[in-house]
Amino acid sequence: MKFLDEQHLEHGPMRRTSEYPELRSAYGDVPMIEAIKRRTWRSLLMFESLQIVFIFDQNARLEKFDLHPVYTGL
Repeated sequence: MKFLDEQHLEHGPMRRTSEYPELRSAYGDVPMIEAIKRRTWRSLLMFESLQIVFIFDQNARLEKFDLHPVYTGL
């Protein structure tokens, strides 16, 4: 969590992917943290944010992370 705070990423607590049906189907039932970097890109009609999903093993060691763009109209 210190890394996320240092990078100024909004994030929630560690949870299990089983709490989110769309994540459980992709990752199974594992510990995860979701974070977001807002407004990484902007055009006249929308802006992009990056959602980052950090996946951990059962010992709370980072296993992998995935980036997902999120687009919002202005």
